[in-house]
Amino acid sequence: MTFPARYMPKLLGGTALAVSCLLMMTFSAYADTVEGLYESRQKVSGGQQELSQSQLIRDAYTHVLIKVTGMQNITQHPEYHTLLPNAEKAVQLFRYETEEQQEAPAEKWFWVRFNERSINRQLSKNHLPVWGDVRPTTLLWFTQEIDGRRVMQSQHDAPDLYAVMEQQAEYRGIELIFPFMDMQDQSNISEADIWGNFNEPVLAASRRYQSQSTLTLSLYQERGGLWVANWTYLILGETHQWKTQAEQQAQALGSGIDMLADQLARKYALVADDHTGNSLIIQVNNV
Repeated sequence: MTFPARYMPKLLGGTALAVSCLLMMTFSAYADTVEGLYESRQKVSGGQQELSQSQLIRDAYTHVLIKVTGMQNITQHPEYHTLLPNAEKAVQLFRYETEEQQEAPAEKWFWVRFNERSINRQLSKNHLPVWGDVRPTTLLWFTQEIDGRRVMQSQHDAPDLYAVMEQQAEYRGIELIFPFMDMQDQSNISEADIWGNFNEPVLAASRRYQSQSTLTLSLYQERGGLWVANWTYLILGETHQWKTQAEQQAQALGSGIDMLADQLARKYALVADDHTGNSLIIQVNNV
């Protein structure tokens, strides 16, 4: 197995550099390459009004900043309005696309790719994190309470719910993979393992997929109608748990994936200095 070389910005201080090297070498063995971090696709019409090209570029630029920094609330950061005027200057390629719809008018989309170096330079200049394209791929085990019964849910069982999570993961620049839920999976893991937070059988079942990290989800609806999702995230010997709730399933699931992306960004999005100098290249082969 070969892992691609990746660049790590030079950090101040020998100790910081050594620690960062160790972190990157460990992380490389548990990561994959995420494509399209500096690209965005926006719908041209906003409500009843067609958005201008300048507005589409600014919206796409904001989306790219969210993916690259890992900060979903980047628009609330004091430096955001310093970065935004650079949007049009950072455009590398763009095009308009038309998407045909069954029994509905065609939709018009705007696709744009920004210059990676330009964005990274501006982020470093403003002391904001830059999260590289080597990121963990997360295996998701999904259970749901239906009519009082707790059952494992595969992509075939709940395609719409899986699509919501996959789309939100793509929006945040992270990757999810899903188990087959065939006879082998059903014999290795049960809904009781997930609802009970029994991590050992979860990790044992996950080895089949050589997952870099594992996320479990338990979804149920309270009597009042509120949807509640309990999440447990396992990575590199660490356990993180959170709960999301909303009136709609999609909102509860999307918020949970946002929390996953936030967890990863806090761990791996590094703030580089803006000094010039050599970059360190680390490559791990045949591990």
